[in-house]
Amino acid sequence: MFLMGGTDDHVNKEGYPLYLTEINNQMILEKRLLDCLPLEPSQFLFCIKTEEIRRFRIKEIIAQIISHSIVIPIHSQTRGSVCTALLGTEHIDNDEELLLLCRRNSI
Repeated sequence: MFLMGGTDDHVNKEGYPLYLTEINNQMILEKRLLDCLPLEPSQFLFCIKTEEIRRFRIKEIIAQIISHSIVIPIHSQTRGSVCTALLGTEHIDNDEELLLLCRRNSI
């Protein structure tokens, strides 16, 4: 589960979220997803701010990188990473391991 709420201080100079920044022709988000593939997850969950989903077409970007993903909108500021993760509880399989990756771990 990628927890990508956080504050607005995680933007690049163009105003995009840092996870959309390209390094060596690869978005940071794409790199993190590919880093997780050896774990063979059954699905990827993304908790992302509603505004970022709309403004940057995040669902479409993620779908191009990985097909088995669910984007969970964050409608308002949460109390932190654990609260954000709770937004996705209906999509979590309790019989599988869960890896939480926070926005701050993106770089």
